[in-house]
Amino acid sequence: MSFKRARAEQQSGGYGLDDAWVCDADRDLEVQAGANFRKLLLEKYTDGSFTAADTCLLAFFHTASGGIGAEDLGLAPEQASRHGSEHLRCHLRKEFSEPHVQWIKVPMNTKKSIGRHAPEPDVAKFLESDRTLGDLYEKHPDVSTLHDDLRLAIVDFKADWPAGWSQEVTILNGEMQKAIYRILVYRSKRGQALGRTLQQAFEPLGLPKGARLEPSAQVPDVGLFETLECPFVCQFYVGGPHGRVLHDSPFLKIPGVDLSTWCIDLLHSWHFGPLSTYVTVTLQHLLQSPIWKSSIPGLDKDENSKLSLMALKAELWTHYKNRRNRDPNWKKKGSEVWNLTLNMLSDKYLKAKAAETHGLLGFVLEMLQKHASTLSSTGTQQDQVRFQLLTHAGVSAEAFDGVLASHERKIDQSVAEDLFSHYNRFIVLCDRAGLPILPKAHLMYHCVQRSPAKGNPRLYTTYVDESYNGAIARVCRSVHRRGWALAVYRKLEMIEQMQAKAEDPS
Repeated sequence: MSFKRARAEQQSGGYGLDDAWVCDADRDLEVQAGANFRKLLLEKYTDGSFTAADTCLLAFFHTASGGIGAEDLGLAPEQASRHGSEHLRCHLRKEFSEPHVQWIKVPMNTKKSIGRHAPEPDVAKFLESDRTLGDLYEKHPDVSTLHDDLRLAIVDFKADWPAGWSQEVTILNGEMQKAIYRILVYRSKRGQALGRTLQQAFEPLGLPKGARLEPSAQVPDVGLFETLECPFVCQFYVGGPHGRVLHDSPFLKIPGVDLSTWCIDLLHSWHFGPLSTYVTVTLQHLLQSPIWKSSIPGLDKDENSKLSLMALKAELWTHYKNRRNRDPNWKKKGSEVWNLTLNMLSDKYLKAKAAETHGLLGFVLEMLQKHASTLSSTGTQQDQVRFQLLTHAGVSAEAFDGVLASHERKIDQSVAEDLFSHYNRFIVLCDRAGLPILPKAHLMYHCVQRSPAKGNPRLYTTYVDESYNGAIARVCRSVHRRGWALAVYRKLEMIEQMQAKAEDPS
């Protein structure tokens, strides 16, 4: 029923308004409204906002009140909670095709063997100190041999240098097999190489003490090592008990795939990395400075911090307003934080989304430049120098972003050198200002190093993938554990088909 007819019926008490009164235009509007309601209902159902019972109940009451478009989806209240899921599946399969799912068996790793454990005390001291990095850093091919300023943080992520942490050997005959079997023991204590390891070195194959036998194509079960027929190829993990990668990556076993195949993501390595640390620590220092300090006597530290934060947020909302007025692109796509709390600024990184963190860079630099005279004339000499270093670091960060934004996918060597110059200057200034340098700072050097081959990292970030992950997470939360995998694929298939239909209505 159109709004025009509903008003007329209400004013006249329904007198003389039969179905013949409805014109073709009203009928078309009713049909379109019914289609829009059905589309909204299915969108809420597929993204997990509505359960199957909710969807069936809404369709039932919508139809009972005179609405159209969802007659086949409705189910009475006493049946919706029990049969809603099966009811929707039976009716929606007429509209949406079933997903093509192929079930395969994959080998599994235990949680203990696939996870990452805390470093031993001998390794922890290298992680705490950024300047004493040991042989592990000295032997890195891209670090000290080229640039002294790269000696800032130890790389600490899964599958770094895995080629040097695993070794394939060929067991030629039974004598060699028996010799290795005699020195193979099971280790289960923390701090040791977990699994079936060598209790002493095996010189003929160059295997060190503590090398762990790993599952591989020819040795799927390490417990069957002594029963295999020679010759065969097996794999040993030689990273040692202090190695932070506990197993070989199966992706690196695919022909043509190596470390150069992997791309370093700008979202996690830059926006959630050193840039987030810079924004957070700088805002912390600004809150402690006399810029927004209250003149009310007798306030304690917490009350002063809260009042300073209120003044900072007032400056932030003004910054956002001015930026929307002068930058149409920011008005259209800019991501703004909806709130800023002391808890968000309490760690080494900002507790906000990546795009929101990236958008705060301009505000932080604006505050440093706006209050430069106050910051350079108050506080200790160390504070004055720190704010100057942070200001120049922010300029370098903006220049780095500017180079990325001004180029398309192709990046030549000269552009990569500009990126390296701006980023290296940013990291060095942050280090001198006393900011904590986290391992992601090192990853960005590799990102810049690979840009001539990989292209502009801005164009292969995982922003879109993260939004997909959010949609998939909502879908996964909305389905029952019984038939969970197939139900997830079914909803994702419906989402894809609805998006395709929206893009091409014909």
